[in-house]
Amino acid sequence: MKAAWPHVRAALVLFHVLSVVVLSLPGPAISSQAAWNTRVAKTDLDDWSRSLGSDPEGFRSTLRSVALGYIAVRDALAAPFGPYASYAGLTQAWSMFASPQRNPTELHLIGDVGRGFDVPLFRPHDESAALFSDLLNHNRLRKLRGRFGRRNPGKSYAELARYLAREACAARSDLVRVKVALWVYRSLGHVDRAAGKVPQGKYEDELVFECEKRP
Repeated sequence: MKAAWPHVRAALVLFHVLSVVVLSLPGPAISSQAAWNTRVAKTDLDDWSRSLGSDPEGFRSTLRSVALGYIAVRDALAAPFGPYASYAGLTQAWSMFASPQRNPTELHLIGDVGRGFDVPLFRPHDESAALFSDLLNHNRLRKLRGRFGRRNPGKSYAELARYLAREACAARSDLVRVKVALWVYRSLGHVDRAAGKVPQGKYEDELVFECEKRP
């Protein structure tokens, strides 16, 4: 056993290294339909198809077929290492740096006092529109706000918007309506930033709430 141990140890080290390398390959998340439907993924695919001069739908379909084929091969390679990874705690459920967010998204609240939506109530990093800033800048809500930009906003966005609108109406008696929306803009390159250019964007997922009439 003493003579065989160096060879056994080398085999165990090799097995561990191979397991880490194989399991580090991008996993099943890239074949998830939900992942392909996120805002970030759609933007990336549209940009790539435009750069390559191809049809967006055809490009998406072809790339997804390639991804599914890759996942089938990856799963076959990873299967022998699955029990070891689970026992040793080598598994990881999330992907690191899967796709950069080049279109940041900000949660905005805008009020209407009877002249249209021209009263900014909350905008990140804007002291003149800081209603509920303590709440919305809390670390847990900041993380939730960040998810609205990467994924489809969904039910949590609608529920948060309804709550914020109700509280805004209660906090300001002059409001007749409140709009909650996501401001989506394109990050500037270093040359544009150095030139002092301002990012351009648009509102998406706008939700409008009427304030209850007061006696």
